[in-house]
Amino acid sequence: MLRKIPMKKGTSTYKKLEPRHCEMLISCGKQGKTVFNFCDEIGITFDTFSEWKKNEDFSNACKLHDVALRSFTDNMVRDVAKGLVHANVNGIKLWSQKHGGYSETIDITQRSDDLDFVDTTIL
Repeated sequence: MLRKIPMKKGTSTYKKLEPRHCEMLISCGKQGKTVFNFCDEIGITFDTFSEWKKNEDFSNACKLHDVALRSFTDNMVRDVAKGLVHANVNGIKLWSQKHGGYSETIDITQRSDDLDFVDTTIL
């Protein structure tokens, strides 16, 4: 999807922050939607979103959005693991790498002659 060209304050497309936007952002997090989804839904650019984050109430809503989004993700992964939801595991892995801090590390724990014993840990 194409991103809108960032607009400056005072132009016709700049939207004023309203209290309902805080509630809408938190709701997006509960639904598994990112801040980019939120911006698209209400018709603002990410630059406007960044300006809004300077407001204390909206900044707090951003933190609550992040908590809600992480909770949504954790619940979704748990449901997939239980077999309650059918999902593309590789898709969840890629999404988690980008948004959830998922990583794979490979550590060599012991070396003996020409054999390497590899411990693969998923964090």
